[in-house]
Amino acid sequence: MKTPSTKQSPLISVITLSYNYARFLPHTIESILSQDYKNIQHIIIDDASTDDSVAVARAYARKDKRIQVITSEKNRGACAAYAEAYKHINGDFVCSIDADDVPHPTKFRKQLAFFSANPDYDLVSTFIDVIDGQGKFVTSPNLQEEWVNKERDLNDLSNWISGNYIAHSAVMMRREAHDKVGVLDPNMVYAPDYEHFTRFVVGGHKIATLPERLMSYRVHSSNITHKNPQATFIEFIYIFWKWIAPVLIQQRKFPDLAGRLSQIVAHDQYAEMPFQNRMRLLSSITQSPSKIQNFLDFTNSIANADPHPGSVLEAALSHSPANLELRSMLRTTSRMSSTINRLAAQIETNKPNHHASAEHSQRGKLMSWLRLFSSK
Repeated sequence: MKTPSTKQSPLISVITLSYNYARFLPHTIESILSQDYKNIQHIIIDDASTDDSVAVARAYARKDKRIQVITSEKNRGACAAYAEAYKHINGDFVCSIDADDVPHPTKFRKQLAFFSANPDYDLVSTFIDVIDGQGKFVTSPNLQEEWVNKERDLNDLSNWISGNYIAHSAVMMRREAHDKVGVLDPNMVYAPDYEHFTRFVVGGHKIATLPERLMSYRVHSSNITHKNPQATFIEFIYIFWKWIAPVLIQQRKFPDLAGRLSQIVAHDQYAEMPFQNRMRLLSSITQSPSKIQNFLDFTNSIANADPHPGSVLEAALSHSPANLELRSMLRTTSRMSSTINRLAAQIETNKPNHHASAEHSQRGKLMSWLRLFSSK
């Protein structure tokens, strides 16, 4: 049973979104219940799972009154599920921990200590380590750790231009600030947390990251991240155009603005779009975002946009020095990828059996290095 919220012992509401993660859910629940800070409310919301997720959650709820299980008759998506769960929170602080991630035992206590010492901050995250589907630590080089585990000034919006540097499950937020910022955009699928955190920064809510690995982020075949690179690309553009670009213009940071626009037209996902779609996308982001309320509005504006202003903008960006350099880098990376894949195939075809394990390891290192290089 949770204890009352006080200044010395504030209540933390933890939201866990669950969809067909029965195999991971016990590890996540146990890691939350075994925190060395005990005054928590744990809301598990199941988004119409077809496996044993609900049974697993309810079994834990019968043993620990801090757990509340909410179920849905139909799958509505993570953002809608989060909004429903948020209606039930009672805490002064909020965490959202996915059903496959694992907080370390001291995470809540250390984040609360930071908030106590820094009352002007409204969101604090942590560094992470990465585990696989079996819960084993994934060794470096690791893209998620390389991306998240660096100290940056996340209150400078320029540092949000290229993407999200915060692991969703590592975050704790003040309830009061979260109420002002609002919940996740229900129209987004691949980058709603990035958009949410950007709203915190634009709204003047200060963000910090504890330089300590207090969350294990699980990487496995069912992760939603990067399942649809082009849809993710469009959501990233929306976040930039809706929230970041207006501030850069106001601050007269025109080189940052131009650099991001050049990145967009040099991106491989942009190149794969049909010509008319590319032109409508660029045409949309030449318009003011003030009348666009959410991502659904943005996708509708793209569908109805006049493609001609887009062609003018693409022509201008295609000849900018920044874009020419980016295109050169992408061509080089593509050639390197083809070469390494060809060499790897030769290794697989020609290797003697007694060298199999060593060569497989070398190939793995080459491919990991390439993926790390290509992501920058």
